This record gives sequence, C-alpha cells and structure tokens, in this order.
Amino acid sequence: MRSFPERIAQLEKVLAARQAKDGGWPHRLDVKNAATSIPSTAHVIEILRSRNYEYGHPSIQAGLRYLATFMTHIVKRGKGDRDATRYPVFALWGLTRFPQGALDKKFDEAIGKAVRWLDKNRLEDGGWATDRDDCFSLTVTMPTVHAFDRLRHHPTYGDAAQGMADQARRRVVREARGTKASAWWTPYGDGGDPSGATTAMAVLTLAAGTPEQRKVARAGIAWLIQHPEEWVDRCEADIHVETRSWQMLSFSLGLRAILHPCADEAPPQRILEAAIRHWDDLWVEDPGAWSHTRGDKPNTSGSFGVMVAARALKRSFEFDPAVHLKVRPRRRRLKQKGEARFALSLTIDRDRRHVKVVNQIGHQVVDTTIQGATQWLMLKLVTERHLAGQGTNDQAKQTITLAELAAANESTEEACVRAIDRVNEVLSRWAKENGRQFLPTLIEPIKDPRGIAPDGFGFDQVESVVFVDGGD
Repeated sequence: MRSFPERIAQLEKVLAARQAKDGGWPHRLDVKNAATSIPSTAHVIEILRSRNYEYGHPSIQAGLRYLATFMTHIVKRGKGDRDATRYPVFALWGLTRFPQGALDKKFDEAIGKAVRWLDKNRLEDGGWATDRDDCFSLTVTMPTVHAFDRLRHHPTYGDAAQGMADQARRRVVREARGTKASAWWTPYGDGGDPSGATTAMAVLTLAAGTPEQRKVARAGIAWLIQHPEEWVDRCEADIHVETRSWQMLSFSLGLRAILHPCADEAPPQRILEAAIRHWDDLWVEDPGAWSHTRGDKPNTSGSFGVMVAARALKRSFEFDPAVHLKVRPRRRRLKQKGEARFALSLTIDRDRRHVKVVNQIGHQVVDTTIQGATQWLMLKLVTERHLAGQGTNDQAKQTITLAELAAANESTEEACVRAIDRVNEVLSRWAKENGRQFLPTLIEPIKDPRGIAPDGFGFDQVESVVFVDGGD
C-alpha cells in the first residue's frame, strides 16, 4: 500500500497527464480527454500551489489563462443567470490563489469582469445564490468571500470587494441556527436540517471576520465537534446548483473548520483518526487519485478535498498522517459489494421510449417516456455513441457531433439543439415534480480539449448506460 507522500507523488503525475491543451483540467481523472471545467481547474491550481509550484510555472500559467478566458465567455453567455454564478466565483478564486495573480496586469480584465458580475448578481441581503429562486448559498458565498479577501489591497477593486465580503459575512451570521454555544447552518432555508458541509463552510467564511463573527464561527466548530457523524466520512449533494451534480466535500470542509486557528481548543484525536481513515477509503490506485465518495471514480474535487484537509493537519506534506497519528488503515477487501456509487445510472427501453435514471445513492430520479420523435432520436443517438465509445477510455469518442445529429434527423443543427434542450427540460421537470429531486443536465455539449474532434454532445455525468428492448 502506498504511503501518503507516495500517493501525492502519483497524483501529481496524473494531474500533469490530464492537463488539456486549453490549459484546464477535467473533473474525471480516470478518462483521457475528459471535458475541462473552471471549478476543476481552480481546484488543481490550489493543489499545485500547496505542492510549492511557483506562480510562473507553465502549468500554473496555462491554468490561470484558462480561468480568465473561459470565465469571460460564460459571463457573456450567462446574462444574469445565477445558475452561472459559480463559474466567475471559482475563476476568481483560482486567479487569486497566488498573491501575484490578484495583481497581475494580464488578468486584471478578467478579475474586473468577475467582480462586476458578482456585484450585479449578489442578493439584496448579502451573499450569492446558485439558482433562479435566489436561495442563499454558501457553496458560492464562501469561495467568493475568500477571493474578495485576497483582493483587499487591489488598487481598483479592493474597496468594492471588501464591502461585498463584509456584507456576505453579516448574512452568514444571520443564517445561523442552533444556540450561541453550538451553531449550525442549513443549505435549504429555515425548514432545513443541520448540514455538516454547510456549517463548515459558514465557519470557514466567518473565521477571518470580525471578533464577533469569529465567536459565531467557534460556535459552529463546537457543533461540528459534537456531531462528527454529519461530516467526517460523507459528501452532501447541493441540489440548489442547477444543471450539474455538485458535491459539498463534508469530510474535507469539516476537518478544515475544526482545525482553524480561531478554534478555542484542539479537536479530539478520535475525530482526526476517523477522517484520515476515510481518506484511505477514497483512494483509487489506478490511475492514482482520490474520489469524493467511496467507490466513485477518481476526480479533481476529491483529490482537492484530501489535499487541503491534509494541509490543515500539517503544512508540510513529507509525512504520512496515518503514521503521525498512529492510525491503522482498514485492511482492504478484495470484493466490496454494494459500495460503488455512480453519478447517474441510465436505462433506456428502445421499444417504449422509456427512460429511467438512478442517482449515486440508489434513488430513482426519473421514470418517464419521451414523447417527441426528434427528442427521442437525439437521446437514442447520443446513447448509442456513448455505448460505442465507452471501451476506448476517451470521452471524445463517446461524443456525437451536432452535424451528425442534424444529418440523422434530416434537419438543421438549431432544431437538434432545441430538441436536446427539450429532453433535458422534460427529464429535469419530471424529477422535480414527481420526487422533488435534482437531475443534472443529462445530454451536455462536450468540447474536445485537444481541439482535434469537432464539438458535440454526450453524457458527462452518466456512469452506467443500459439499452433494453421491451423492458418492464
């Protein structure tokens, strides 16, 4: 079994291999040429920064250029849609990870656009939302506040950024539940249950605030220590993030929160031991990275979560946390039945045009029929291409181009795009109305990061696809 430093060394090799020609990184680390994204790229920049990569390193600079370029495109396309807020948030968070980045002239335009977007789209009472219902969200508020703190001394945006960060922290305080001694937060409004991930994000947002805000943060730390079962070995799905499946890394956020310097005392060792044991469960030996849930595919977010949590334990990575705290990892079983969790499992009945979707925890999200002939054809063609290319380990070969879809339908590309949008809308609405569940966008535009294959459509969040004929 690899030691922790050996795992980090292997992760670095994987990240080097997975950086795309456009400079970004994908969420999935086990698939070649997977689609890159702004949050994944920002997470990798933080991982590499923690590994003492210099600001001028080619990989860092390429990643920063990616964030600046693609964030600008998304801001133009979003036109005020709060579902797009997380992209300028994580782009700004990534651009400011290095002190030099916050003041680098070549990124000044992108930073300015992100600040103006966030100013325009902030909630009236402070903070930011990720959905059209304007639900206050710590998923985007926490990284925004941290990015704004790093812009404190910016000659152009410093005052505005700090004013918005201060207002957001006051909103976080007002959102606190529980007691003055043991406070918790929920991602779902007044009627929601306590959330380990959201409470940890609140703590990490308030911990660098005023003395009174730090006092509230300590109350949140007290709650996290009292309820480790709510975060130490789990992730929580943020259903307010539309179009994409978004995991809040409870196991990482909680550990970082209880270890924050503002805490009154060190947490019990039993909690640290449980957290470190969980890291071992998340490691995927091939190719060599962490996932965010046990049995899932290796990805950038899970690897980011483990790395920043480990840094919270000790800033130098030349150590093995399990050895340091005398934790004996579980002996791995050769077979672990029933533990794999996939993003989405899709079953399609060709004869009945029937679609079933099951999420990563086994809940049925969709069970409906596609009525429109063009809509059905789009779904059928995307599914067939996915199945034809899934053995190649290359996402580009699991993607069907828009020109191919138009030719098969004997129609225009615009008509095909409208049909795909309609499929996504029908499935998402069914999930919401019949089970109050969230369904990420099923058929997504996929860009080949190599720039070789034409852009097309495919499944990015689907792990298991089954075609049946005349099923029940």
